[in-house]
Amino acid sequence: MLKFTLHVRNTKKETSTEFKMATETAGDAALPIVEVCLGTHDHVGCQECMTLTLRKEAISTNMSFKVGASNHVISEPGHMTTDSEPEMQFYTCACNMPDKTKLLVDGREHGTEIKRIRVVENNIVTDFLELNLNICCIVAVGSNIAAVSLYEKIAIISLDAKMTVQRYLTFDDHDCEGLGFHDNQLYVSDGMHTLFCYTTEGERLRTIEADFADEDEHLRLGELVLSDDGQIVYSCDYANVFAMDLSGQLLWKFQHDSYKTLSALTVDQNNSVYVSDFEENKVLQIRNRGRNVFVLNDGDCSLVQSPAAAYFCRDHFRLVVFAGGREPASEYP
Repeated sequence: MLKFTLHVRNTKKETSTEFKMATETAGDAALPIVEVCLGTHDHVGCQECMTLTLRKEAISTNMSFKVGASNHVISEPGHMTTDSEPEMQFYTCACNMPDKTKLLVDGREHGTEIKRIRVVENNIVTDFLELNLNICCIVAVGSNIAAVSLYEKIAIISLDAKMTVQRYLTFDDHDCEGLGFHDNQLYVSDGMHTLFCYTTEGERLRTIEADFADEDEHLRLGELVLSDDGQIVYSCDYANVFAMDLSGQLLWKFQHDSYKTLSALTVDQNNSVYVSDFEENKVLQIRNRGRNVFVLNDGDCSLVQSPAAAYFCRDHFRLVVFAGGREPASEYP
């Protein structure tokens, strides 16, 4: 008897469970019997269990069967998804909403870019939304509202009942490379040396010019995150991680020749900065204004392949890193 872990995508009862596959012989054909438990209790004697009969060839890489009115596909052993919600391939950015819901952005599928945001509650994908432009980054701007950078514009999305786009914010004089949020103000970087501050309705409040534009032309305002007090802006441009204040003054910079593909920027309550190197498979913690750098997964890099998205869980003081689209994510206290 074979044993797998089954991730159920279309029910809120269970994040994952175990199912068993037995083989019965009927002539020359072997008919696997699959038992699926959707309960959160002991599998034995569960009234919510369903017994499903599959064809012999269904054991391969693309098993399909029906549960009630929903059609499901097991694209690989131990992983199930609905046919209406395409299989995730790669998370490029993530954010943690105030109610602990996660928003995860797919970045590519079989080498082709896609534009899908997934709502994840208790490790279950409960909703998803596809947009018609490539997604750069995402940030929570309210209890059930998020802002999504689409490079050319920003989508304000609502998570009420069904995830929908409330409105778009468009700008004539700059792109939207990175997003940060604090005290009802949305900060937008242009990928160069300018930071714009807006209301979530799109009213421009002020413009901040980085004072390092002339001194260090290689620094670029890319990914953004703000300190808890909103006084420090942290940014990452693949080769550099740096901090500046709201006047545009550079406070500190971290750069190392070993790290050239830095992303997944986030920060904790103590202003320790976390960033991951996509090619080196390293997760870094930067402390004391860039003077102390720690490799959190040093000696265990095989578990974090191509890290590209992260957020810091304030409730458990824990960094959550999504590596190469694999779940569960790696966590670091």
